[in-house]
Amino acid sequence: MIHKISVFYILGVLMLCICHAAQSNPSPKPIDMLQVQIGKPFPYTAAFPGASDSMASQLGFYTFNAPNSSNSKLPFVDYQVAINNSTHAVYYVRGTRQYSEMNGCLESLRIVSNLLAPLYGTSVKDINSSTLMRKSSDTLIEAMCSYKGLSPYVELSLNIQSESQYKEIDNNINRKYAR
Repeated sequence: MIHKISVFYILGVLMLCICHAAQSNPSPKPIDMLQVQIGKPFPYTAAFPGASDSMASQLGFYTFNAPNSSNSKLPFVDYQVAINNSTHAVYYVRGTRQYSEMNGCLESLRIVSNLLAPLYGTSVKDINSSTLMRKSSDTLIEAMCSYKGLSPYVELSLNIQSESQYKEIDNNINRKYAR
């Protein structure tokens, strides 16, 4: 009986320590997806920077979801952020949203395209009316409306990626797993 109480006591103290550590960091504010600087550090550090993730160490980057700013003009409520393990820079940001019909998705794609133009406005390639690709210095932008798998819904997806971070991660993985 005493052993069970000791275990619960230790678990309780451990939980208090974890909660205190999480509260000691200032709460991050939502950031507009377009304000995240690709190839630069994310404005907020990890809540538990010493934690390990075996998948992240194998891939060379880790991901988390971030809330989009409520006054963002982008149609995403949240988005995924990937951080390069070695440089601690943003590797990519990705947003997705589902629509019940293609026309609604295409209208949002046009809005996304217009918002991206002043930020990454070089060499636009429209493969067709539902796909947009842009390359601007180190940044690759892909946005599209498409059906995924067996879903009845159309998905708008936006990916903004650092090419140099991609190459660094790829080189690190090749060195790590070279045969």
